[in-house]
Amino acid sequence: MWENYDNVHNHNAVQEMEQTLQIETQWLPDGEEWNAAVTLVVTRRYRLCINKLEELVLKRLFELTKMNMSQTALACYNLAAHSLTPKRCKLTWDEVVEYAFLSNFNILQDPTSNAALRDWLMDSFFRIEWAKEEIPWLNIEIRRLITYICDERIFLVAKEAKVMETDPHMAYFIWKYHNHRGRSDGNHMTRLRLMKKKLGSRFTGMLVPGVRRTGAVECNVEDEMDMDSIVDVDEAEAVAVEAEIA
Repeated sequence: MWENYDNVHNHNAVQEMEQTLQIETQWLPDGEEWNAAVTLVVTRRYRLCINKLEELVLKRLFELTKMNMSQTALACYNLAAHSLTPKRCKLTWDEVVEYAFLSNFNILQDPTSNAALRDWLMDSFFRIEWAKEEIPWLNIEIRRLITYICDERIFLVAKEAKVMETDPHMAYFIWKYHNHRGRSDGNHMTRLRLMKKKLGSRFTGMLVPGVRRTGAVECNVEDEMDMDSIVDVDEAEAVAVEAEIA
């Protein structure tokens, strides 16, 4: 009795769906639409199993192996993978545990084609996209840094000359501080120059100082700032920095 009720209920549900989707010709098991629907259902079941595996990995619930919950999820995945056309490789729990995130898994290949992994499934894809978003901001910060270096150099030189007239000892400490800061500034500029040289046309920033809104003394620059006047960077040190960047 209950089986007849279920059959009638399913038949009515199919008729309602056909009316909703405006399907005039009933699908047959050997028809193209039928096979496409079967593929869609099998693929959905397959992806749900992937989601279950991903949930276990992301939540780090490997201890559930003792309760056989992880093995149940893995068994569901292997069953769903076997139902696909073409069939996918079965997995063992040890293989799953080797991966920190399933986004690096080759099981996320599109099962309907032989295409490679989709970019948006890879962690590295989002890292690259985020890095691209940071480039305009980095270009701003690079110019701010150079502007600050230039303004500070001019300020300290002027302050040293002014204080020298009344307090030579204080002027000496200003010179010492300026010299110490200059070495760090030279290292920064060396790294920026090497970065620009390495990136070539891909470097979109500018190694020239800007002008502060407060009306700082203008640096005498042409196309690019001559930061060699700040400090002479040792050639061996420059090679070491270049090797570090590379």
